[in-house]
Amino acid sequence: MHDTLIPVGDHAVRVLADPAEGAGVALLLHDGDPGEFGHHLTALGIGVVEVVPPAHFWATPAGEVWVAEVLNPWARDRWAVPHVALVGTGLGGHAALRLAFRQAGRFPVVATDSAAIDLHDEYGTGTPLDDHYDSREACRQDSALLAVRQFKTPPHIAFACRPTHRHHRGNDRLHEKLNALGVQHTYLTTEPAAEPLATFVAAALRQQVRRLL
Repeated sequence: MHDTLIPVGDHAVRVLADPAEGAGVALLLHDGDPGEFGHHLTALGIGVVEVVPPAHFWATPAGEVWVAEVLNPWARDRWAVPHVALVGTGLGGHAALRLAFRQAGRFPVVATDSAAIDLHDEYGTGTPLDDHYDSREACRQDSALLAVRQFKTPPHIAFACRPTHRHHRGNDRLHEKLNALGVQHTYLTTEPAAEPLATFVAAALRQQVRRLL
């Protein structure tokens, strides 16, 4: 693990591990609690770049723009990989899902644990969401759930949330919507989820590499 913070554009990242040969790279987005994602990904040889976010970094789409336009090309160039995976927790997980749904061609692999999919539930709690959106409904309209498009989804989607978690309702709704649209995905409701999610990411990245050979 590299403890040094590396500036990338206007923000900082920490490289938890360089990738093993052919293993791929994941960008870890979280809002203060990365969980066990990084540990299990690095154990599988995946290179992991942890975004070290300032407070409320993922509350508005600005963080996602930086990931897509600055961090993504930086990571791809650094390790000469065709794609990176997006993984995340909490509001970072919501950002990962929304970005992958909006730019599936650039981010074919996404996996989240306890993502805050009902973004509008955070509206009115004193975060930058209150300034960015005019209303709770406007916030809901900009959520990851409504970013899903039937024929423009990433080929590799996995997410998890235990039934007792406060974000379970939103994750369950995403699961139902993807089922209704016939979008292939993996949904886990048992704990611990980080290890099977990491295994999913590793297999998906390998598949993407083989597809491009």
